[in-house]
Amino acid sequence: MPNMRKKNKVDMSDVEFDTKNPTLVKREKAKRKEDRKKRKRFRVIRNVILVIVAVLLVSLIGSYIYLYSTDAFPIENVQVNGVEHLTDDEMSQLMDIPEDTTLLKVDTEIIKKRLKRDAWIQDVDIVLSFPNTLVINVTERSVTAIVEVPVSSSDKTMRNWAISSDHMWLMPVPDKNSEAAKNISQQIFADVEGVMHIVDVSPSVQPEIGSYCSDDPVNNAIDVVAAMTTDLKNQVKYVKASDANSTNLFLNNGVEIAVGTSENLREKERVAEELLSKYEGKISYINVRNASNPTWRSI
Repeated sequence: MPNMRKKNKVDMSDVEFDTKNPTLVKREKAKRKEDRKKRKRFRVIRNVILVIVAVLLVSLIGSYIYLYSTDAFPIENVQVNGVEHLTDDEMSQLMDIPEDTTLLKVDTEIIKKRLKRDAWIQDVDIVLSFPNTLVINVTERSVTAIVEVPVSSSDKTMRNWAISSDHMWLMPVPDKNSEAAKNISQQIFADVEGVMHIVDVSPSVQPEIGSYCSDDPVNNAIDVVAAMTTDLKNQVKYVKASDANSTNLFLNNGVEIAVGTSENLREKERVAEELLSKYEGKISYINVRNASNPTWRSI
């Protein structure tokens, strides 16, 4: 009995197939045939494209290997952009580009690493400009402040150090009329002339060119100076950095402003400016460490 049921089921299927519309069957066969042709054409076109790409790649690689092995595209010009604080000689020594190198052989990553060893250079981008020019685009750090660092704990002599907004020690700034000044970019003196001085620095501070400052009071003072945005900044004569939470501004008119940390500095500036305007010539000290509850002292 089970075998008879299975046979009947197959027979019914055969009957159903035989009774299909002949026109529909013919169309279905034609469609399948056309689909097969399309797939075949696609495979042929794809294979042709792959062969062409492979030939081109082999040709390009072969051409590159050949040109690399020759002296093609020699570097005849080096174009440096964005440098103001380093002399041509200093840049040449830092880059140290071999005279006989080419655009294909030059190691741009090595040049970048060499340049970024200098404290003034924050970032470098190098472009190969065929047929013979190497373009070096430099982003320099700028002087945010001059830190008056004690030479020793027993000596009152100070040495002026230029420092950037990211707390990197840039260099000790020599006297403008000294012999050392003749060997550095004169742009440095133009930059340091108008920046704030940070004073009352601990003798334990030991600056080193290219290193980051680790002294909290100095770093907080730098952050305060860098964050100032109002006209009050132009009135500051120097900044006192005796404590990380007690950065004080000393204005040209003799007024002292205790700002504390750089947090909420814009509001602290606004409050200080209002008090200076309200008590012009009658105030000697302003405390805005807490901008919502300022205090002041009259002359």
